[in-house]
Amino acid sequence: MKSTRLLGMSVLVVILAASAGWAQAGGAGMAPGTAGAKSAPAAAAGEAQGPPKPNPALDQLKYFVGSWECTGMGYVPNAHPTTARVKMDWDLNGFFINLRYEERKTDANPMPLTAVEHWGYSENLKKLVAGQIDSFGDYGTQATAGWEGDKLVWMGEMNRMGAKVPTRDIFVKKGENEVSHLGESQDKGVWTKEDEESCRRVLDK
Repeated sequence: MKSTRLLGMSVLVVILAASAGWAQAGGAGMAPGTAGAKSAPAAAAGEAQGPPKPNPALDQLKYFVGSWECTGMGYVPNAHPTTARVKMDWDLNGFFINLRYEERKTDANPMPLTAVEHWGYSENLKKLVAGQIDSFGDYGTQATAGWEGDKLVWMGEMNRMGAKVPTRDIFVKKGENEVSHLGESQDKGVWTKEDEESCRRVLDK
């Protein structure tokens, strides 16, 4: 009996000691369900952060959203009148505006240009940015600090026939439903016109 009682007391001491060590270790080795409950606040904090949101600076571009009819002049390779349709919509969860510019084929413009651009915001540059491709095989990038009064100036470069060409695009707001555009490229330090248009907002059909 004494041996049995001593054995029982020894077992109890071992169990109590093990329990104390387990508590001090913060529950290491606890059951999976219990461990999950302990980490729940951290998981909830991660979920509360949510997905990234578009930078508020993109609000500067909302003026352009919609459809536009444009008339103007192209100067490459020779001067010729142009008419075009422009469609601009928010894309990719509001992080970019998708722009599609399509000139109409006419006798005066037998090789109409189609261009696709995405306008967004760079957290690194702290500027609005644009990526461009067109039906002549050109591609380029530009950036702008934003509107200065009624003027928005994009500066960058276009990759054209193996060469990098400095470019500048200037938009001037004439009202809520009218905007002008001037596209230029630089050659040997001199800016020359590539195209210019006057555009009016139209209702989507």
